Amino acid sequence: DDSDSDSENENESDDDDGYDDDGHDDDDDLVPVPWLAIRLPDVIGPRDGTYRLWRYQMWVQCVDVLGPVTVSPELATGGSRRLSFAYAPDVAGLVAKVARGECDARLGQSYNVACGEHVSLQEMVEHVAECVRETWEEKSAPGGHGARSVVKVREPPGRGRKRDRDDSIEEEAARVGSSVGTSRRISSPEFYPSVDGGAIDPSRAIGELGFAPTPLRDAVRETVRWCAGMCAGGGDVGRRERAEAARRLRRSFGLKLFSDEAKALRVRLRRLGFPEPKDRWGDDAE
Repeated sequence: DDSDSDSENENESDDDDGYDDDGHDDDDDLVPVPWLAIRLPDVIGPRDGTYRLWRYQMWVQCVDVLGPVTVSPELATGGSRRLSFAYAPDVAGLVAKVARGECDARLGQSYNVACGEHVSLQEMVEHVAECVRETWEEKSAPGGHGARSVVKVREPPGRGRKRDRDDSIEEEAARVGSSVGTSRRISSPEFYPSVDGGAIDPSRAIGELGFAPTPLRDAVRETVRWCAGMCAGGGDVGRRERAEAARRLRRSFGLKLFSDEAKALRVRLRRLGFPEPKDRWGDDAE
């Protein structure tokens, strides 16, 4: 009957009191999990799903359409902010090394993992531009469309001489490029840094874990070459990655589908090996 059922439930509740048959607390059986933390800055390398460096690379290649890469004063050469970058294969190699017990890892510790160099965003973009020149034919490299600068430092608000209407018109035309007429200014996004931790020092990981970071210039070069490989031949290999990179670039600048800027960018990207945007050129969210 109901009374018997209630009695059984009460007995079951009494048995489930957090102790085993020997009277030990269940928590006594918990074993501490060894851990080791790796702190990372922005990561570059093949198959970077953020497409940040690839977007800077495309921007450099489309400088006559989009205008120079603009950086804020604090991220310019000589500015107050320095950045660190990690190379994805370096990170993967270190994780595998620690997992296999091939280094004297101190468990319960945190390590900074990054390339050894600290750079400004301007220097990083200039590295990308140099690698683009090395990798692509001259006709696709920056500098092949006149003497347009690849990087421009954004002037802080409220500084400089008073600008008149003619100055604004000339600046808008220069930002969009000689091949495109426009009635509005193209926005200038900054893709780095996405990690707000500043430059980090990997020396402890180098000394204690045997971490061997790739020089930053080499990491940038290999990333640019991988992106170039994705565009080579324009076939099915890498088509999805190319389409997504192009879509994110357009959305980063807020270009409307049928604007002159979007049309000029579409032509340039097609020449660089990116697929026709089709429906992925629409205003769908990233």
